[in-house]
Amino acid sequence: MPVGAYVRILDPANNIDLYAVVIGKNAGSTLIFQAGALSAIGSISPSATMSIIYNGVTNSGLGKTYTIRKKLAGEWQVFTGNMVNQVQIQLQKGQVPTVQIDFIGSDMTVTTVDVSSAVNAATKSPLMDVVGGFLGCSVFGQSPAGCIQSATITLARDGSGQDTGMGHVGACGIQFGALKASMDIEYFFKDYTEFLAWQAGKKGPVSVGIKGSDGYGYQFTLLNGRIFNPKNPISGKNATIVTTISVTGNPLPGGGTFAITRITPTS
Repeated sequence: MPVGAYVRILDPANNIDLYAVVIGKNAGSTLIFQAGALSAIGSISPSATMSIIYNGVTNSGLGKTYTIRKKLAGEWQVFTGNMVNQVQIQLQKGQVPTVQIDFIGSDMTVTTVDVSSAVNAATKSPLMDVVGGFLGCSVFGQSPAGCIQSATITLARDGSGQDTGMGHVGACGIQFGALKASMDIEYFFKDYTEFLAWQAGKKGPVSVGIKGSDGYGYQFTLLNGRIFNPKNPISGKNATIVTTISVTGNPLPGGGTFAITRITPTS
């Protein structure tokens, strides 16, 4: 289980069902949580059926390509050998959360034949909102003092591209590059906690989470983030000061830079 994982602590015998972020582990198997994260539990003796569940994914060395089809004017455009080059997830006050995916492809053909054998139905999940569904933001185990204005997660490939040659239109292949993960967070300025962490070169988990009204959601975590370029500009007379921090993900010694944890409804 990676540091920064958003885990579900479940103990039906003691009426416990909650989520918390793992901010560290000792040399053994003991998990360390943010101070106050387990205050709702109090002092109890865990039952024999108590469990800590991690339902998520962490980046690895797998390289994968996709085929994308698009129907126009009664025919199909088929894009083959598509690599996900960048994913950007944006949470912003007053806006529906968005995901933008950029691909680098190998070739495109036009055909009258549908290359897909089956099509999944559109999801019926409700749109997530940043008011009732916002699960907060954590920087090195604690939330910024000011209200969060926005959080943008960017997963990109450093050094990616197409390999091309003479004699054909499509690419010969693609270069997957190396993962580059970052998070930009804006919040109302109240203190210098994150500035001092930047000054000290501190590293650790940085996460933000959101869920829908049905209880399903996601926690996005830089497992070993470091703050760069903190700013708190004064935009004008009597204006509220907004702090911006850019967090770059570094791989953990045992591997892993970024993780997505799926949140499921509590009982």
